[in-house]
Amino acid sequence: MKLTINKITNKALQGHMLTDDEAIALTDCDNVDMLTYTAATMRDRGHGSIITYSPKVIIPFTSFCNVEWDYCTLSNPFRNSNNIYLDKQTILNIAQRGKDAGCNEVLFFLSTKRLTLSKSISKSQSSLI
Repeated sequence: MKLTINKITNKALQGHMLTDDEAIALTDCDNVDMLTYTAATMRDRGHGSIITYSPKVIIPFTSFCNVEWDYCTLSNPFRNSNNIYLDKQTILNIAQRGKDAGCNEVLFFLSTKRLTLSKSISKSQSSLI
């Protein structure tokens, strides 16, 4: 039986659980309005108007980022190419401060583009593992 997007979204809108195959079939749907409406309806039915969040700490492995964002506070200007990676203890200290502040999740951040740097920097990065 061929799954159709309309049948699948109607099933979800009626409050029925989707099978794995049905959920995967929705990835072929190009009707974003129908998908977001269905998802919002399911969310509201299950959770109402409650907004949740997960407190998290963001840990940058480096003080260098080759992407410039006006609002970013994670990176410092690239100054010393031999010391751009945070050491293990600094990373653990940031994680502990996040835990102390009530965070229950950690997001690690390096950069959005692959860094092309010297071998000495690559070695310092591998020492963090």
